[in-house]
Amino acid sequence: MSENEEDFLSYVENTVHKKHRVSFNRTDPLMVIPTMVEASGKYLESMIAKIMQTFSEHVESIGFRIENEISERSESLDKDNQKRTDYLANRVFEAQETRFKEQLAEFQKTLAYESQNAVRKVNAELRSIVKDARKISILNIIASGVLCLGIIIFCVAFLRGL
Repeated sequence: MSENEEDFLSYVENTVHKKHRVSFNRTDPLMVIPTMVEASGKYLESMIAKIMQTFSEHVESIGFRIENEISERSESLDKDNQKRTDYLANRVFEAQETRFKEQLAEFQKTLAYESQNAVRKVNAELRSIVKDARKISILNIIASGVLCLGIIIFCVAFLRGL
């Protein structure tokens, strides 16, 4: 299991424990499906927020670096070359902006792909839990039926004995 999956599972366990005051075993299929869906949604939101924050900080640092480079280069040139420098600076800035847009589009595709995979994993886990819960509920129904049948047989035998 990867570190992210461990983080996710421990986050879900803590959320379930806080909300229902029940210790949650990863193999336990009962009771907490709505809480798990909510917890997984919050976990995905927090992961996306962290990624977006990191990416925006990276973009800001690139912008500041470009701005500093342009200002340093423009200060070092004579005023006669200022027009040429402005033209070159605009070209550099446009090239950087184009590259940034390409990186942003790549990042959005990656983020969408990773989010889709995470949702698929959560759905698969929830389907497994629901399947196990159904099996357990059927066994509980059968057990209660057998118990009721036993009680009826006992009552009949007891009444015949009187």
